[in-house]
Amino acid sequence: TPPPEEEPVVEEPDILPSGLEITLKEADISELWKGEDAATRCAFLAGQLDIPTYTSDFRAEVLLEYHLNNLMFCKEICLTPRKAAMFHAIMREVLAYMKEQSGNLVHRGEPMTSGEVFARFRELILAHSGRQSEGVNPMFLGSEARRLTDYATNGLFKHFLLFQYTLLPLGDHGEKAPATSWGFDREAEILRVQAVVEEPCPSLDLNTAKPLEAVETPASMGYLEGGHFLHEDQGAAELDGVGPEPGTATAH
Repeated sequence: TPPPEEEPVVEEPDILPSGLEITLKEADISELWKGEDAATRCAFLAGQLDIPTYTSDFRAEVLLEYHLNNLMFCKEICLTPRKAAMFHAIMREVLAYMKEQSGNLVHRGEPMTSGEVFARFRELILAHSGRQSEGVNPMFLGSEARRLTDYATNGLFKHFLLFQYTLLPLGDHGEKAPATSWGFDREAEILRVQAVVEEPCPSLDLNTAKPLEAVETPASMGYLEGGHFLHEDQGAAELDGVGPEPGTATAH
């Protein structure tokens, strides 16, 4: 009889007590860091994250570079592969949180604001920072947490709207979409402007107004012509070609 086939071993997800899921193995990150050039590292990480279209799709390329830069920064500040995997999971969770609908009363129903997403990032960093105790997953030291926060502030959150515009998923925000289906399906931008409108001046008191007939106007007195003040009758006569006789005095 043939030997029984071995059942494939299904690895259980690596979930921290905080609920954060580690999606990259330490061995994979170590192998990534051994890459000789950027092209080799991109190809390796694209296979691990299942982003095969990064060479032809712009949004997939941005998504891949986002994760790659995060991991390479961890190497730059000498984090262990385990801590790099934790930071990758945090930044992956932050990116997924960006797709949720805002709970802000002003922006309800719209994508998350930078302040809401940063609050989630700060919550995750603080939950995985502190003193390391025996038997517990390694956590970030205070100095490491500060450097990672500065990195995220000057990267993702400094260009938050650009990332959101490029990587926001198509369709409903609550709908789970594949990693390569991110991006706005229309050219649209919402701008809010708060304009200050001055109040009009109060109107004059009509109780102190005078009737129009009681006011002496130039029309009832005459008008000026050629430097001389003429009455209406005299002006009308001159307009008809009939002027006063020579030597006739004009009443003023």
